[in-house]
Order: sequence, then C-alpha cells, then structure tokens
Amino acid sequence: MKKTLTTLAILFIATTSIFAQYKPADPSQVTQMLSMACVFEKTIASLSECSIYVYDNADIEKAVSSFKGQKLGNATLKNLTAGNSLPSERPDIILIGNSNNYAEILAYCNENDVLSLTNIPSLVKKGVTLGMGIDDAGAPKLLINPEGVAEQGKNFNPAIMKMAKVFK
Repeated sequence: MKKTLTTLAILFIATTSIFAQYKPADPSQVTQMLSMACVFEKTIASLSECSIYVYDNADIEKAVSSFKGQKLGNATLKNLTAGNSLPSERPDIILIGNSNNYAEILAYCNENDVLSLTNIPSLVKKGVTLGMGIDDAGAPKLLINPEGVAEQGKNFNPAIMKMAKVFK
C-alpha cells in the first residue's frame, strides 16, 4: 500500500509539474514557431497567402508584423490583425498571447478550422495545437497537443513530432 501511494505521488508530481519546466517564449521565438507551423501543417503549407490574428499580445503582434508581405513557408502573410476578442473575419492562424478567455478562442478555432498557436506552455495542455516554451536550460522547445490537432482538423507532417515535445 505504501509503495502504491509513493508511486501515485511521484506520478502526480511529475504530471502536474510538467509545464512548470517551460516558461513562455518571447515574441522572436514565437515567430520561429509560426514559421515551422506554416511549413509543417499541410493545409497552411498549401496556401499561397495566409492570415493571422494575434489574441491580446502587442509584443507578439509587433514581432509578427515584420513578416507582413513575406513568405512563411509557402504562404505570404497577407493579413495580420489583432485584438482582445474573437476575430471579426476568419484567419488561418490564431496566436494566443494571453490566457484570458482561451476557452472561447479555442472553441472558435475548433469550430472554424483555424490553427491555434501560443507562447504559453500551459495552454498546450488545455487544447492549443502548437506552442513554444523555454526549458530550464533556456532553449526554445516546440510543444504539440495531438488532441488539439484532431479537434481543429489539422494535418501535420509527422516530422514535427520528432522535433516537438508531445502532450496529451
């Protein structure tokens, strides 16, 4: 009985602290994740133009704005909009830069076939498809949630699974 309780306690600590080891990525690292998403998500990779909505993070919006009119994978970033509510027009990608109302944003992504990305590691566990976090050594790490991928109807090249930390 004592051995079972010890094992359960270790599992609980390991699973509840798994995201504590990742800190939010800074805006320049988010743009790296965005570039990877545009290459490895097959629907977005097939587009000639894409649109991005940044939810509630002016620093990420500023970093991504430097890509406007440039290629992200095969697609040229045509439209970049931002705000702290649901977008008025459907984008191809939503970058969630604030955990406020994340459930509403995720529901929108799931209902409208929009790829969700974030720099907040804990939101990947809650259903955001792809995230970027900083590990204890200070290195950026790509985070992916296969359930979020399925919910949003996305189709990633399997190679991304070798580069990313997979969360379920």
